[in-house]
Amino acid sequence: MYYHFAILLLFRPLIKLKIIGSKVLPRDVCSQAADAIQNLLRSYSQLYTLRRTPSFVPYFVLTSAIMHMAIAASPPSAPSSAHGASGPQPGSQGPSSPDSSGLGAAAPSSRSDPRVLQSIRQGISDLTEMAPCHHFAQQALNILCYLAKKWNLDVDMGREKTEATEDMDRLLLRPHTSSLNFFVPNVQLEDFMCGWGRWEHPR
Repeated sequence: MYYHFAILLLFRPLIKLKIIGSKVLPRDVCSQAADAIQNLLRSYSQLYTLRRTPSFVPYFVLTSAIMHMAIAASPPSAPSSAHGASGPQPGSQGPSSPDSSGLGAAAPSSRSDPRVLQSIRQGISDLTEMAPCHHFAQQALNILCYLAKKWNLDVDMGREKTEATEDMDRLLLRPHTSSLNFFVPNVQLEDFMCGWGRWEHPR
């Protein structure tokens, strides 16, 4: 899982690009790594259940689920060249593009792929099972719910997630000085401001 997690982090910024001189597509590499994490987690669940997982497993599952969501929210058209590519680049902000990957609006065939939708549902189910034992698993569900809403994905987060809060942006996803939430999907400049008062050097 560590290996495939590292692969996801390495290739995720290049998901819209094509590597010149190579038949390897970053989008396919990310999809395979996300699937591998999910398959390994399924085997682990059969042996030990997801109530007994190492601390970093929820992070792996969240990254895998975000990648499946990004694939579902991206058009299936051929990616641009990685060298001298024109048009929006990964990380660019737009009215309908995901914040961290620069993906545009999804095509119908991408949204309706049953394999991708099943992978998203499986990731949500795995995080829900881990939530009683890992606080971050619940926070990961909040992040997925935020991204599904922002990317216009019809994803069922379950009754517990729906009733968790009425003001998700303020209470769960927006950082503030009294929060331990360091994994916000959409951070703006004003989020770094705080009211701790003026600091003066002692004389």
